[in-house]
Amino acid sequence: MSKPISPPKTAKKISPSLGSCILGSLFVGIALCVLALLFFSFILSKADLPLYAAVPMATVAICIGTGGAAMLLSRLQQKNGLLLGLCTGIFFFAAYALAAVLNGQREFTAFAAIKLASILLSGCLGGYLGLLRAEQKKHRRPAGR
Repeated sequence: MSKPISPPKTAKKISPSLGSCILGSLFVGIALCVLALLFFSFILSKADLPLYAAVPMATVAICIGTGGAAMLLSRLQQKNGLLLGLCTGIFFFAAYALAAVLNGQREFTAFAAIKLASILLSGCLGGYLGLLRAEQKKHRRPAGR
């Protein structure tokens, strides 16, 4: 009698740990934020814009960094996209609030509430889009079929 044929061994996918994914995505988010700030500072130096236009531009830059970090983190983890995006948004808003406190602004204004809402929303949106991209990558059909 012959031995039964065992199923072929499949290679295990090595998924990165949550800590390394968080650190990597936060560094990418910070880099995106810095690049957006550099771009907006270039625009401010070349165009004749009032100085108060810098505040919304900085908010957009931090939203770009938050969304990018959340997208990368949820794409790497492939689950809990909205939760990971919300946590990323909380981290970036905490960094903003710490910078505001160190700058001497102690009160929570309506503009800070708008920044909080926009940062959290961009984090959740980035997390959701990253999860969609991960699902799209998972269900991609091979070419030729």
